[in-house]
Amino acid sequence: ATGSQPKIVSSGAVIVENGKPTVQFDGSSTFLQQSMNNVSQPFTAVHVVQSDETVLNTKIWQATDNSSVFLTINGSFRYSAGNSTGVNLSATTNQSLTIAIYDNTSSAAYLNSTTSATGTTGTNDLKSLIIGRRGNGALQFYDGTQQELIFWNSDQSSNRTNIEANITPFYNNY
Repeated sequence: ATGSQPKIVSSGAVIVENGKPTVQFDGSSTFLQQSMNNVSQPFTAVHVVQSDETVLNTKIWQATDNSSVFLTINGSFRYSAGNSTGVNLSATTNQSLTIAIYDNTSSAAYLNSTTSATGTTGTNDLKSLIIGRRGNGALQFYDGTQQELIFWNSDQSSNRTNIEANITPFYNNY
């Protein structure tokens, strides 16, 4: 619905972060929902985000058909695909590049090329997507911006540094 769409323009001007266009989520009502082909594990998720919150349990994105596949912010960037442990990175309100490799017990997450965490994310696949809100309808909306969200239906560990080298200079995010 039109009222649920995040902003890309405010007062007639394109919203920008570090000089590049961005999508602004308001933390109270805006989100995007998309059906997609099944993304099976292993899969890779890449994000350029700037959260305005670091402590609330808000979903940056989440599977709509399986609420245990997500990226959330709750004192940390937490990636999960089916368990309560997940892979956690420190949360920040600075613009950040996060990369997560979802591969059950050998999952890994990276923040701005320097911080990594490994662990178990679970075994669930990604079949549909909601961006900016919790997938099961609970009113936990994301407050911040997103400039990039890419999913690969494969483990991109061997390409991770090339992905970072491509994205970081464009967004000048750290």
